[in-house]
Amino acid sequence: MPNTLAKEFKNKPTVRYFKMPPKKKSTEGKSLARIIAQEVLENMADWVLVIDHKTHKWAYSNPASQRLIGYTSAEIVGQDTLTSKIIPLESKKVVKKNWEKLVEEGFLAGVEIELFHKDGRRIPVSYSEGVIKNQKGEITHRIAIIRDISETKELL
Repeated sequence: MPNTLAKEFKNKPTVRYFKMPPKKKSTEGKSLARIIAQEVLENMADWVLVIDHKTHKWAYSNPASQRLIGYTSAEIVGQDTLTSKIIPLESKKVVKKNWEKLVEEGFLAGVEIELFHKDGRRIPVSYSEGVIKNQKGEITHRIAIIRDISETKELL
């Protein structure tokens, strides 16, 4: 089916249009930006993990966790970075070592570690992390984007 909006704006400045996915839940009271953000998070190939900065507990996990490491979001949320069975000890040391840099600079990019898949195998990943601050400028949460680099590692 042709996009009638695209035809209408054929000679106008470049604007990209897209179809919103079908509504999964009631969107009453949600802004369009919030709906789009939720759809992006739920459909990303990379695992997005939101971590409470004070407790190190995992507050949010998108569905990509199941594709990457075999655990559902429900199994992930509430775990602690320091005690999680998903992160091998040597990877926990790397993560802890980078916390100071994260706090100072506000982000990390391309840190390589391994995670345990639910079936026991190790998965090489690259993670990038940023901070979420409150109105006082205090870090409340960290957000990590975790990408499977298994194929890249196999090529090397």
